This record gives sequence, structure tokens and C-alpha cells, in this order.
Amino acid sequence: MDFKKILSAAVAATIGCTCIISASAAPANNKYSKKLNLCAGQVVTSEIYINVDTPDKDMVSGIEYRLVRDTSALDYTNEVKNATAAMLCPNFPKTMISLNPLIDTDTTFFSLMRPDMDGMDLSAKELYAAISFDVKKSGITSLDAEVTAAYNNNDAKGDGYDIESILDYANIEQKIKINGYELGDVTLDNGISVSDAILLQKSIAHISDFNDLQTSLADINADGEVSVSDAIALQKYIADVTKNI
Repeated sequence: MDFKKILSAAVAATIGCTCIISASAAPANNKYSKKLNLCAGQVVTSEIYINVDTPDKDMVSGIEYRLVRDTSALDYTNEVKNATAAMLCPNFPKTMISLNPLIDTDTTFFSLMRPDMDGMDLSAKELYAAISFDVKKSGITSLDAEVTAAYNNNDAKGDGYDIESILDYANIEQKIKINGYELGDVTLDNGISVSDAILLQKSIAHISDFNDLQTSLADINADGEVSVSDAIALQKYIADVTKNI
């Protein structure tokens, strides 16, 4: 039995469609903000994914991005994972790439990647870094990620593109984890499936009770409560109607 097809049909019916919705290609988006409903004592991690899908694949010589948080709610844990040349761009030798995660003020994290004047293909989405924070204040907060600059390779066949036009092709996404569990993983089994959607619906119907961690994971739209809108968002994600939550 194909649960994704069944769930797709259910989601389509829920939102008033007569057909199963398929995900379409999203336009480039160099900003990604995510609101979160967190509890003091939790650890929240932002996994940052970026791709730059330019027409000429060897025209990009570097990008720069940042992650901004509210320092009154989130403390940096001094932990940045996966910020390595091998993880960033496994098809290029490490000697060609300089990746330096930096802290600029208490609110913004920058990371700069620039090879030695050789263009590279960044069209495939890659994990750039996983940055963790201690939650010191309960409530609604946000993590705001943005690609701030893109550098042109003057020797590439794409010569003539300016920085602004390269940035138009940049996409950034965040995958959020709370205490190591992905947003939506209310069953705490390190995966998101139909079981999570069922348990979330049971919570809404007061059949099951959530602890603080499950509530944070279930409040996908971060409006301060677990409701039908969160269930719909999770169902659409499981059914591949949307690519992130």
C-alpha cells in the first residue's frame, strides 16, 4: 500500500482540491526564515543547505551566507558541524576551497567559500553547516538564513554576469532539529512518516498528550499552539507536496 499516495489524496481533499497535488519547482530564494516555538533548556540546530543553479555551471567562484538569531532567546553552543570543504563541495579538491565559519557580532554567523579563481558547479543542494544553539528563554523565536553575496568567476564562460544576477540563482534552506529531532518528528523515532501525522492528529483530538519537546516539534507554524494547520503542514510534507516544513 502506497501511504504517500493515500496521504496526498487526503491532503488534496482537505484543502479543497479535486486532484493530487504534485510539487513544482520553486523559484530561487536567497532568504529563508523559520519561526520556532521553543522551551528553555532545549538545543536547536539549523542545518543550512544552499545551491546556486546558474545557466553556466562553472561561473560561480564563491558565495557568502549568514544565519541570524535573537540573542535573548538563543545562545551559541560553540558547535558548527559539517562546515568542511569535503562536505561543501565533494567534487573539488580541498586545496581549491577556503571555508571559514566566522562569528560577526553576537547575532550573525557568516561563512565564506571561495576557490582559487576556478568556477564550480553548485547547482546541487549541499549541506553547508549545522549550527547549534542553547535555548535560554521559552517562547516564539526565529532563525533567519540568507545568501548575502555571490562571486563571479571571470574566466568562466559565464563571464559578464554581475554579482546581483548570480545571487538571483541562489537558494538557501534550513532543516531545523530540536534536541536532535527534526521538526515534525513527534514520535521521536528519528524519521518523519505517516505515524507522526497520526500522532499529531491524536494530540489535537486530546487522545494523546505531548511533552514539551513533542509540542515544540509539532508546532510547525510556531503560532504557540498545536492545531489542524500544523497537521496539514506535516501531511503535505510527508506527501511531497511541500519540500520543507
